[in-house]
Amino acid sequence: MDRQGKSLLTGAELAELGDLMFVARRLVEGLYAGRHRSPRRGHSTEFYDFRPYLPGDEPHRVDWKLFGRTDRLYVRRFRHESELNVHLLLDRSASMDFDGLGGERGVGKWTYARQLAAAIAFLAVRQQDRVGLLMFGEQGEAVLPAGGGPEHLRKIMDALESAEPGGRTDPQRALAQAHAAIRSRSGRSGMLVVLSDMLEPAGLWCSAFARFVHDRFDLMALQVLHPQELDLRGIGGARLVDRETQRSLRLFGPRLRADYGRRMRLHLERLRRGLGRAGVDHQLLLTGQPPLEALGRFVAGRADQVATASTHPRR
Repeated sequence: MDRQGKSLLTGAELAELGDLMFVARRLVEGLYAGRHRSPRRGHSTEFYDFRPYLPGDEPHRVDWKLFGRTDRLYVRRFRHESELNVHLLLDRSASMDFDGLGGERGVGKWTYARQLAAAIAFLAVRQQDRVGLLMFGEQGEAVLPAGGGPEHLRKIMDALESAEPGGRTDPQRALAQAHAAIRSRSGRSGMLVVLSDMLEPAGLWCSAFARFVHDRFDLMALQVLHPQELDLRGIGGARLVDRETQRSLRLFGPRLRADYGRRMRLHLERLRRGLGRAGVDHQLLLTGQPPLEALGRFVAGRADQVATASTHPRR
């Protein structure tokens, strides 16, 4: 439950996720049967089950008889495909506890990020992958190691609903401890999804991912911001307080607001370029967007990129 006693995601909202599949951009090592291509050699013809068709799937794998009965495209899965470990790393620092100023209040960053994490966990478990949850403020906190099944999903939902934000963010320390926690339980690569407002210097974030880049994780950074954090023009005469350091600033005059906007745009561009060079898929999400709609567009975009890469492989 959130602070208003509501579940993070309702059954109807989960149903809206439709046939989205959380596609791994890179080849990753797996443990059991799933739908992500494994770098391991060897093939098996043992049929496992079906999954919805994705752009880029080979036509000969489509079950056309099933299509004739259901009018929907499904692909046959075999045992040589591998399961994916999805690790959610959620920023629970004090800066995430922001839902707007004045009449602009709405869904806060903390609730929004947890809704995204819950939806990703649901998608991963539904497609029979394994999902784990870590949180970080001043340091990384291992909450639940990667696991699968409905009972494990319930534990993740309970952990997300009961968690509270607080403390300061140290990206390098948090990701280093998250890397150690993940590696202590598994020697395999997987997918890391970081959900944070990422307001710390871009250079800290770019270097913080180094260990995961080295180990060839599929990396995503979902940056969650409130629309007011991009533009202060609608805010006048306010006293702004940093929730993590308690430093304050009295906001007067258009020049200061314009300077803030310029600095924020520069910060976002540095993040986008730096993370992109490191191979981290960065996406800015604003709390004014419906979370499942935003996640759906992002996942669909990744599927298109995977399809394009498989159609036009690098030489």
